[in-house]
Amino acid sequence: MQAVVYHATIGNIGYDESFWTGRKTLSINANVLKKLDRKTYLWFVGSETKQVKLLGNYLWGVKIIIDGETIEIVPKMKWYELILYSTMLAFFITWGNNAKLCSIFPLIGGAVGGGITAALTIFSMILMKKAKRVWVKLLIWFGFFRGVFYHFFCIGNFGGYFIKGCKCCLTNGDFV
Repeated sequence: MQAVVYHATIGNIGYDESFWTGRKTLSINANVLKKLDRKTYLWFVGSETKQVKLLGNYLWGVKIIIDGETIEIVPKMKWYELILYSTMLAFFITWGNNAKLCSIFPLIGGAVGGGITAALTIFSMILMKKAKRVWVKLLIWFGFFRGVFYHFFCIGNFGGYFIKGCKCCLTNGDFV
């Protein structure tokens, strides 16, 4: 996940964060900064050395502090994005763990349903973060919501028939 921002006095500021390891790399004008500790980088400007403080991560927003000046690299998550993410999690975890709701419309729940929902919510967060327009973010969220709903319904409705003796959500909401 990469981001590049142009600053009037500093130049191009590059930020790269690995999805798999979380490793962060910071560069200014195509020169990779040396990492001093977890949040501090060293920027060599001629004979002068400046400390650059890196705060945040790609999903929640990234900013750096150079000589007391704060520069935003990746914007913070908007309030509506947070509501969209939490509604997807809350809906599937609540519906999948409630026997009465499962008797109306069976969905997979429990640890499996919650884990799958959390993983797909994070994946949708990454895709939505790359989109700039609000309607595209809503379209991505709706696509993920609909896809998760369909697959959880198929697993919850037909999965019990393939597992001998499984009666989860198939007996009018009464777990046996």
